[in-house]
Amino acid sequence: MSLIRRIWRAITRPTGFVGRDLEGNSFYERAGANSSGRTRRIVKYRRAEDQWMYIGGQRRLPIQWTSWLSHTRANPPTLQELQLDLLRQQRVQQNVAMIQAADDAERREQQMLLQAGPTITEAASQPQAERQDPSPSPAQSQSVNLAAVEHPPASSKKAPSKPLPQTGPDEYKPESWSPRVAVQRGG
Repeated sequence: MSLIRRIWRAITRPTGFVGRDLEGNSFYERAGANSSGRTRRIVKYRRAEDQWMYIGGQRRLPIQWTSWLSHTRANPPTLQELQLDLLRQQRVQQNVAMIQAADDAERREQQMLLQAGPTITEAASQPQAERQDPSPSPAQSQSVNLAAVEHPPASSKKAPSKPLPQTGPDEYKPESWSPRVAVQRGG
């Protein structure tokens, strides 16, 4: 590589310390060994033993720094950007916890409905022959409860819909079709 090119590269692409992440890892950029012009980007972990935590997958570098290291991102992230992303991740975790709590509450409520006996409206909708037996077996009460949960009461059934409007006569008649044999000419 010529001296002028190296000087130009040093001016346009200064190398050295680039920045830190929120955990104290340092990131550097150095001129590449080959003449392709691509710089070498590296990370120096805060402690030497941290390297194995990142390699083993117990810890991860922020995605912004990972994309910068792999040359997917041109400019390194700022500390403000990393802090905003950390706040976003905390909000997402809180939302996930709220959704899981709501799902657990709904699941407990459904289990309580299944364990409870038939309600007054369900008992009224049962035929008279079934209501005469005062103490149904546990298997019978389970089947009654499951049927009530799976099928809505009769009051929620849809009203009969109106018939479809009538249109004029359908005069379309398809024509017969038979494929033609293609003849190759020449050759």
